[in-house]
Amino acid sequence: MNFPSKRFDSAIAAFDNYNAKDPNLEEYNGKSFPKEVLYAQRMTDRLNSFAPAAGEAVQLAVRCQHIGRWEIARSNYPMDKKGYLQWRSEEKMHHAQIAESILKDCGYDQESINYVKFLVLKKELFTNPDTQVVEDIVCLVFMGYYVEDFAIKHNGEKVIDIIRKTAKKMSPIALEDISQLLLSAKIRSLLQQAVSPTQLFRFEKSFMPDNLRCIPMTVRFKLDTCCIKLKITEWNFLNEDERTYLVNTPAKTEKEIAEYREYLQHIVWHYSGEKVSEQASEPNPAWANFEVIHDSVKAKAFEFGWNILLSEWHCLSDLQRFALLKLSRPSHENKNFSKAMEEFGLIRL
Repeated sequence: MNFPSKRFDSAIAAFDNYNAKDPNLEEYNGKSFPKEVLYAQRMTDRLNSFAPAAGEAVQLAVRCQHIGRWEIARSNYPMDKKGYLQWRSEEKMHHAQIAESILKDCGYDQESINYVKFLVLKKELFTNPDTQVVEDIVCLVFMGYYVEDFAIKHNGEKVIDIIRKTAKKMSPIALEDISQLLLSAKIRSLLQQAVSPTQLFRFEKSFMPDNLRCIPMTVRFKLDTCCIKLKITEWNFLNEDERTYLVNTPAKTEKEIAEYREYLQHIVWHYSGEKVSEQASEPNPAWANFEVIHDSVKAKAFEFGWNILLSEWHCLSDLQRFALLKLSRPSHENKNFSKAMEEFGLIRL
């Protein structure tokens, strides 16, 4: 939505002219753009698609969201979480100050300027509707244009973590809008694990109807973590609520693992009158090794004429690597391995 206002058009042009000084260039559709010019245009495009009736202040805040971002280097701050938060705080103040100066020059009154700054600084997120729209656009643009590059540089667990943190800041409507983005199979799989960590993989759903007659990978992963073996006959004894508990309950911290083990020991004894089977702890499991792809996985992929790159293996989540290791065993059907490869974005056609 464009406002028939000379000052609005002047402000948008001034924001873009300022960002045109960005020395960092990005290639898009065969053309080179200053990085923050392209980012600002993407923000406006997504806003016009997501909330075309957004007010003038929201339009302005979206367009100047990263104005002058390159002028404060991340490297000037400690490379830890505290340093990152300090940098982001300084950046937001920097964006707001530049926007204030430009808006004054374009004839905006101080009250209007203050509200744009309020939005740029993300004040009252979750309670102010306009701030929420701005944050939704930031998150949708990140997911639509930048998460793929992030995923190339980081392992799957880091990508899942950043997607999960991104999703927590989004409104329900914005979360639904993610489904309309053109995401790769790899990112969609990681997105599913981020927003619905207890869901089954898509390849599992075809052979696990509502009664979960097979043990899902997420449960098998937790069983290994808890050093417990659960026989398929024991799994089949369980009712739907008990199986759902095992699927949905986390087992990462020492406390969670202890509680998960206790629950398993209790239900196995309840149904069979026998102690649950234990297995030895594996200090260096193959799925946790980013530097080496296990021979069984490479061999299974080779059967289909595929080659998994080490960089791709590194970018998978822990659960994805675990699943490929389990599916590469001779006892598993080839079709499930190939379906997992496709779901994880590892098949290059």
